[in-house]
Amino acid sequence: AIADTAPGGRLRTRKPTGQVAYPLILVEGAEKSGKTYLALELSASERVGRTFVFELGERAADEYAPLGDYEIVEHNGTYADLFGQLREACMEPSPVDRPNVIVLDSASMLWVLLKDQASAAARRSKRAVKILTDYPDADIETTMTYWNTASERWWAVINLLRGWPGITILTARAGE
Repeated sequence: AIADTAPGGRLRTRKPTGQVAYPLILVEGAEKSGKTYLALELSASERVGRTFVFELGERAADEYAPLGDYEIVEHNGTYADLFGQLREACMEPSPVDRPNVIVLDSASMLWVLLKDQASAAARRSKRAVKILTDYPDADIETTMTYWNTASERWWAVINLLRGWPGITILTARAGE
């Protein structure tokens, strides 16, 4: 038997709005190729509201101040503070018919942060601490438990940015 998930067992529907979803844009390129410049340039448009810039591993937003009207969101570099500030930015009201913009510079560095957290957590496990006591330079495997946490945190950020009513620009480093 299929479980009844709707109260009263009734189908809930709505008519489509016709509104186009706001984009989540990935700007990818080699280091110093203009990703940040391109992302921040959007803040000068009269068609957008406030632009919130999250710097993670990149510290170039201050030098591009003449490009447009954007705000650099301060955070302490931890996942918890970054995610909390992202949530706050997503809740900021935007002007009528002008979406706000969030720039995450860089998504590559977000993954590095999560990878480093997974590795550090693995090294703090009881088993690892015992091994490291005898062999301080021992290789400690980062098991699936830690990778799953990193992945969940990654998707929490991506899903938050997918679901908010605004434009998202993620920058990412790539090779040639």
